[in-house]
Amino acid sequence: MTSKGLSYVGEFLIEEATIITSENLVLDIASNIGSIDIFEDIENSAIMGEMIFSDPIGVDVVGPLIGQEYLSLVVKTPTVDEQENIFDFRKHTAGLLSIYHYDRKVEVGPKGSGHIVRFMTSEFIKNNRLKLSQTFTGSYSDIVKKVLKEIIQTPKDCYIEPTLGNKKILVPDISPFEVIEMAKRESISVYASSPTYFFYETKRGYHFRSIDSMAAEGTIQDYTTFPSGSKYSGVGAERHQGLVEQTTREYMKIINYNIDNANDMVLHQQAGTFSSKTITHDIYNKKYDISLYNYHDNFEKESHMNKWNLHDEHPNYSSTPVDNKKNRISDFPTKTYYMPVSHKDSKKKMDGSYLSKSGKSIYHSTRPMDWMGRRTSQMMQLKAGREIVLTVNGQTGVSAGDMVNIEIPFKAAANVDDRKLDRFFDGPFLVKRIRHNFDLMSTAKPMHNMFLNCIKDCVNESFKESKDAYEPTYSKEGVVVTDFYGETEAMETDD
Repeated sequence: MTSKGLSYVGEFLIEEATIITSENLVLDIASNIGSIDIFEDIENSAIMGEMIFSDPIGVDVVGPLIGQEYLSLVVKTPTVDEQENIFDFRKHTAGLLSIYHYDRKVEVGPKGSGHIVRFMTSEFIKNNRLKLSQTFTGSYSDIVKKVLKEIIQTPKDCYIEPTLGNKKILVPDISPFEVIEMAKRESISVYASSPTYFFYETKRGYHFRSIDSMAAEGTIQDYTTFPSGSKYSGVGAERHQGLVEQTTREYMKIINYNIDNANDMVLHQQAGTFSSKTITHDIYNKKYDISLYNYHDNFEKESHMNKWNLHDEHPNYSSTPVDNKKNRISDFPTKTYYMPVSHKDSKKKMDGSYLSKSGKSIYHSTRPMDWMGRRTSQMMQLKAGREIVLTVNGQTGVSAGDMVNIEIPFKAAANVDDRKLDRFFDGPFLVKRIRHNFDLMSTAKPMHNMFLNCIKDCVNESFKESKDAYEPTYSKEGVVVTDFYGETEAMETDD
């Protein structure tokens, strides 16, 4: 890395890597590091990582390494623009990381050894030490803010999307992050009316927000394969007016990709992705209500990733009937939820479990009929939908929860319909997981690569609906065999 910034794409510099042991021994290992992996995930409430380093002095014994160490880490990666955009891990993790696991010792020669340690941000360690038994009031977003800023006392930035309703919850001896998990499940966005909240940490700070808020921020990076020998300029051709500048092109280039997770119809049917039934039992008024969620009927009522990025959007699954009664895959409620509620005011859905001193109901109930079916469906689409894993040149501008634009060229031996792009991997995608790999062992020069797990909840092009593509049925009825021991009479005995 030069004083002017970027020397080559994927360049990085370990400016500081220091371990502080439980015996207060300070060990500078910056020149001994072989590789560092850092993970962000929208389903994980901590940044986590793994580090391999050589050890000529037996630090595991001298230190010692017992999983109670701290790590001061500064990894600088320049960007395309100015050196001021270099990212400092220590700054964005608000100080020291916690080494929570000494994985193993590996031999690297007759007189030396190496170590593998795992680390994470310190708030998660603190969270595991705390148990809460108390009452919280306010909106779920207010409760999350209180947990992060007053109980965990994180100095990091927090991105908290406002939620509907005034709540009162009693937490029974659980950790602070478990309180947030409770809130996440039942939260509905004020602005997007979306029940799709996640709680996660990135290098920017903590996030408590819906999928809609992630998609609404738009795409921040373009990725394509740039086919060899082709004039195809990839994503952003109009913005870049043809072939883009070489460095920008290298950051846009997909080095490798694979389809990591495709749609599993059996799994989605069992999980209630396509349809579900929520039965709410009102214990205050002694009655129950039934609400149905139907994927196809609800699709246009919901906002998906393409809509927020001004693209046409269509369901990921075909609405072609599966039987001669014209039933679609979404017309079979395969999942049933039984949820208790207490509505003192049935119209306003005010909670009858907690009253004010004057006997009035001032808190809103959980209202599972408004979020259970939709949340189940959209969470499963992200958990087990059509996912692509990209290997790209490393940079620090992309985090989990960001939107990126992907274009994968369509490849086929025969050109059937002049299709240029893969219909399933074209347009805005959510980065749900990212692994930064800083490698000093297997390459000639330090190299930073990223592995992005990207997914989306819709397609650009609708599926053609067939009126008679029913599931196949047998024309001949099979027999039922029940006798496996010979004639029944032979088994009988005389009285």
